[in-house]
Amino acid sequence: KKMIENNTTQNNTNIKSAIILLAAGKSTRFTGNNKLLQKLQGVSMLTHCYNGIKKSNVEQLIVVTSPENLDQVTSLSDPYPDIGLVHNNELGLGNSISVGMNCLHKDINCVIICLADMPLVVNYHIQLLLNGNISRDFNSIIRLYDVNGNIGHPILFNSYFFPELKKLNGDVGAYDITQKYNELVSKIKVDNLSVSTDIDTMTDWDDFTNQHN
Repeated sequence: KKMIENNTTQNNTNIKSAIILLAAGKSTRFTGNNKLLQKLQGVSMLTHCYNGIKKSNVEQLIVVTSPENLDQVTSLSDPYPDIGLVHNNELGLGNSISVGMNCLHKDINCVIICLADMPLVVNYHIQLLLNGNISRDFNSIIRLYDVNGNIGHPILFNSYFFPELKKLNGDVGAYDITQKYNELVSKIKVDNLSVSTDIDTMTDWDDFTNQHN
């Protein structure tokens, strides 16, 4: 097994966490529209997803966005997030994660990566990850799984993984890291589909709004 040596001094009193909300996608599968601007309960999906997690027990909130979503991100508030700007969203999810990682305050040693097209993710899910991190002594990757055992988001990484997260590029995201350190992945199962419900297509959107409006 791979051993984590540089986290052994961490404890519950000096762990500082951040959320990176990824909102720089091109919405290429959403029939020509920007899915993050779709209205959900009176606000854009991006705002809805941010509002769902912004009161979480973390020290820093970062939203990574592209120029076309920048106006929407600058309107987020209570609290205002730090903003990472992706100038070329052709570079993919991995690049967005890298941009977000480079916005972290220097004292952050735990990061939770969230997606801005998952409207059922809320503070509760963030707290599940934070609690799981405490119980696993801050030396794991913490993943959420849905009621059917499917991989979900968000996902938590401790500082041991920061160097590799900062080097990501392409559209695979952090998948390769979770595979490389598979024995360090701790799984938390939730009793519904909230952590695996994302909006990629107009069909996804129609199904979701029919169920939740």
